[in-house]
Amino acid sequence: LFQPARTTAPVPQAWWTVFGDPVLNDLQARLVVGNETLKSSLSAYKLAQAALASSRAGLQPTLGAGLTAQRSSSPPQQEAGNNFGLSASASWEVDLWGRLAGAVDASQARLEASWADLAAARLSLQATLTQSYLAVRHAQAQAQAVQSAVAGYQRSLQLTRNRYQAGVASAADVAQAETQLKSAQVQLLEWQITRAQLEHAIATLLGQAPASFTLEAARVPS
Repeated sequence: LFQPARTTAPVPQAWWTVFGDPVLNDLQARLVVGNETLKSSLSAYKLAQAALASSRAGLQPTLGAGLTAQRSSSPPQQEAGNNFGLSASASWEVDLWGRLAGAVDASQARLEASWADLAAARLSLQATLTQSYLAVRHAQAQAQAVQSAVAGYQRSLQLTRNRYQAGVASAADVAQAETQLKSAQVQLLEWQITRAQLEHAIATLLGQAPASFTLEAARVPS
């Protein structure tokens, strides 16, 4: 997407594809388009490019051209004439003491620094997005596992209550079954909150409002 000002060590490109996840690939593509930090870094890089082009222009000759036209008068009964003239000029500022060359070198250095900032910001944000996405998938898997446990504890509680009513189980058995169910329900809520917070963080990375961002649940093997 971006090109460095000179040959440098290449920033790893599309390294996240090793996970083989098309959703992550799509999120990474949206990141470079919507992230506000990258937009700011790109603007700074373009300004540095313009500054370098301007400083280089000072080393080049300035050319100018002009066209003049004049209608000449003539005696009666003779046709009037038109006179045209073309002029050209050139000027070149002598670079005494290397002032202009120094300005070019300084602009080149600023451009390279701006490119390095842009590349570093992009790589950092790509890594943050990948970590957040994988954390979302982990939270989802944990929530699904706990959801299955909640369902099992609900069945166990109902069975224990039936046994208590039949005089087979004690009140302590019912209380223990209720405690297990409530503990699992709390864990489920915690994982759901964690997932929601991570999704909000991803939305911010993409430059979207959290309310408008949804991440479709992946199918996790049971």
